[in-house]
Amino acid sequence: LQCHRAHVLTRSSSPACSHRHWCIRSRYLDWVRSSGTMSRRQILLWFTLFSVFFSLTLSSVLVVLNLASSQVSSRLAGTSSGCLYVAYTFSALFLGPAVGLRLGAKRATSFGLSLYLFYLGSFLLAALRAPKEGTAVWASCITGALLGGLGSGVLWPAQGAYFSACASQYAAAGDTSVGAASALFAGIFAGCYLASQVLLQLTGSQLLAHVSDVAVFATYCGIALVAIVLMAFTRTVPEPPKARVARPWYFDALAAARLARQDRRALLLAPTSIGFGLSSSMSVYYVNKAVITEFLGKENVGYLSAVAVATATLMSPVW
Repeated sequence: LQCHRAHVLTRSSSPACSHRHWCIRSRYLDWVRSSGTMSRRQILLWFTLFSVFFSLTLSSVLVVLNLASSQVSSRLAGTSSGCLYVAYTFSALFLGPAVGLRLGAKRATSFGLSLYLFYLGSFLLAALRAPKEGTAVWASCITGALLGGLGSGVLWPAQGAYFSACASQYAAAGDTSVGAASALFAGIFAGCYLASQVLLQLTGSQLLAHVSDVAVFATYCGIALVAIVLMAFTRTVPEPPKARVARPWYFDALAAARLARQDRRALLLAPTSIGFGLSSSMSVYYVNKAVITEFLGKENVGYLSAVAVATATLMSPVW
């Protein structure tokens, strides 16, 4: 309606502006017409499959990361972690929005998950060359970490966009508010994500007690590969059209700074983010290697990681 009003107001004064508003309105009407092609049950089904494949890929990465961090040297583990977070920060600020706008939510998610395969492959190469950590292993791990970080910065915003599109479509297809639909889809995604983490972490410890490290890493690489391929066959849920506005290249990168300046309450999120970054790195790259592997054995890394995830799941309703 806003586009229509803008078109009426400007059609007599600016043909170029009129044409732009008319194109945006046409895209909006096309999106509205396409939204009726999927029922609520179909939207729920495709989002559930999307969540399952997404969760299996991310959980495979976390399992391999937990197991590999207990075997490689502290120097390589720390350097790899630093490269991952640096690439993640760069990608989230500059690459993620552009890729999401270009490819759409579902394809951008698939692209980000595909980059994780290189991250998994670097750990597989490290396991094949263990206990040696020559130039090839270092180059593989650093390259894999950089690509994994770039993928993280793309897939999480894209996952959020797909989530929002599904919730909006689900609400529009029936007598449900967007808030209620968002709560439903959030529960589905969280359930799939946490359940897959617990399941694959426990399975990883079980496998590690009977087969070699290489076989375990190859198994989870295969799981991630199958999940990414299946993700490509999930249906794309129509997203509302977005008008392309000419902005400086750094505009999206400064979005958090603008929010903090406009609403100081946003700064309250900073301690949580800093604490998460420190605690997650310490848990993966120090606790797993210097505590669990040293005193309990590497086959127990998956069990204790599953306990951590299960504890977070049980404490979520309390918080």
